[in-house]
Amino acid sequence: MNRWIVPIISAAILVSAAGVAKMYAAVQGQPAAVFIAGDQPVSEQQVQTKLQSDGWVDVRTTQEGNYIRATGSVNGEPRTIIVDARTGRLRDDADDDDDD
Repeated sequence: MNRWIVPIISAAILVSAAGVAKMYAAVQGQPAAVFIAGDQPVSEQQVQTKLQSDGWVDVRTTQEGNYIRATGSVNGEPRTIIVDARTGRLRDDADDDDDD
């Protein structure tokens, strides 16, 4: 009986690890969240207008290559977002590619 415990536990660990790896791969493949619909280029003015309509105040935008950085405050809390100017999608936090 005891000789089956190690293989059973090993198999359970392998199955669990495969499930976690599959879930991680699925999450990594998801596109960034849509900020301005249309998957087309957006301007600083569009980003600023959208944020103000969402309740942001003191909104400031700057173009940084292919991205638009927007800073302001929501409910008194300072916030910053980065929008891909080519697609209108929010920049993924894991995307730290600064060569754009």
